[in-house]
Amino acid sequence: MIIAAFLLGDVPCAGIDQNLPREIAGWTSEAGGAMVPGRPVVLTTFDKPVPPEKLGFPLSVRFARTAFEISKTGRYRIALPHWARIDLISPNGMLMTAIENEKDWGYGCSTIEQMQSFDLKPGRYDLTLSSLVGPTITVMLVAARSCHLPRTQDEGVPGEDAITTCTAGQ
Repeated sequence: MIIAAFLLGDVPCAGIDQNLPREIAGWTSEAGGAMVPGRPVVLTTFDKPVPPEKLGFPLSVRFARTAFEISKTGRYRIALPHWARIDLISPNGMLMTAIENEKDWGYGCSTIEQMQSFDLKPGRYDLTLSSLVGPTITVMLVAARSCHLPRTQDEGVPGEDAITTCTAGQ
């Protein structure tokens, strides 16, 4: 019966945000300080009015911004309590692309509703979240246990792809 319930996706939770995997166990810890893997931070959101002439009607978009440093190459996830647009700018000013097959709509039995994965190298990244609701948003950087990074001939020039085991989440 339990196996059938599991296969049908109807397994009851032991409790919301309880027994989370090691990667996201910090989600329930006290938020604050700098954005580092495994510790949530609370960001204040702001309204950005969109001029009516751009859309034909007035609109205001809520957003939040922060920056963080990466010290180890690896795959990292941005975890959020609800859906938002995630824009991540690399140290060289390029917009990062999320790993397409790793856009995750959260983790079951948790208050994490969205996670997106990015392969990151050491440096400072600028994060902008938009389409937000409410005056604040909790966000957590999560170090994954493995990643897929392109080989490079020169910094920033993609070469042949290779599966690479990363140290970020180990």
